[in-house]
Amino acid sequence: DFVLRTPRNSSLTLGVEKRVAHAPPGERSVWSFDLDLFRIGDFGFLVRGLAVESICMKIVIGSTREPKVKAVKEAWKVFGPKLLDDLDEKTTFPSYDVSNGVPKMPLKVAELMDGARNRAENLMLQLKREKSEADYYVGLETGFNVIGHEGPHRRAFLESWAYVSDGYKGYFGHGGGLYVPSIIADPVIDRGIELGIVMDRIADQADVGNGKGSWGILTQGIMTRQNAFVIALIAAFAPFYHPEAYR
Repeated sequence: DFVLRTPRNSSLTLGVEKRVAHAPPGERSVWSFDLDLFRIGDFGFLVRGLAVESICMKIVIGSTREPKVKAVKEAWKVFGPKLLDDLDEKTTFPSYDVSNGVPKMPLKVAELMDGARNRAENLMLQLKREKSEADYYVGLETGFNVIGHEGPHRRAFLESWAYVSDGYKGYFGHGGGLYVPSIIADPVIDRGIELGIVMDRIADQADVGNGKGSWGILTQGIMTRQNAFVIALIAAFAPFYHPEAYR
C-alpha cells in the first residue's frame, strides 16, 4: 500500500506494506519496490516504479540460546532443499525468548514434549500479536528422562526434544538419550540445582550450557548439545520433507 502526501512545498511520505504470506508453497512473498520520483511543479510527484516479488522461507525458533539457533540452521542445511520450491529461496531464522510452561529442568518425557510444544505454540501467539506468521514454528527442549525415580536403580538420561509446526500440524522428534552419572544427576533431581551449574563444577569451565553442553562434556566432544538438537530436528521435520511416508 502506498501513502502519498503532496501538498505544496511538502515532502513525499511513502509507506510500503511488506506482505509475508503463509503456506501453501508459492505464497511466501516479500514485495520490494524500485521507485523513481519526479517532481511536477509545486503540486506533487509522479511515482514510477517496479514491484518485485521475492520468495522468503521463514522459520521461527522458540529460544535465543545460541546452540539451539545454530542447531536449526545446521539441520536446515540437511533437509531444507527438500522443502524449498527454489534452491535460491532465502531462508530466515528469527528467534524469540518464549516460555515453555514446564519446570526449568524437566525430569520426564511428558515434560520434555510439553516444553517443546509449548514453545512452538507460544511462538504462534507471539507472531499473531505482531500480525505476522511463519512457515514453521520450532520448539526445542532438553532435560532428563528419569527412570525409576525411587531406589538404587534410578537412572537419568539426558534427552533433547524438538516440536515443529506449520501452524496446522505439528510433530515431535528427539535426539537419543545419554546416560548421566549419579554424581551429576542426583544434585539436579534431589536438590534442584541447575544442570549447567553442576556441569560447570564438574568440568571446571564456565557456561558449559551455551557451549558444547553436557553432551560434549560426557562424550569428550564427540556429541555436542547442538548435535543432539540437530538429530531431533531432522526427526521432527521428517513428516514435512517426506510427507508420502506419513499419509
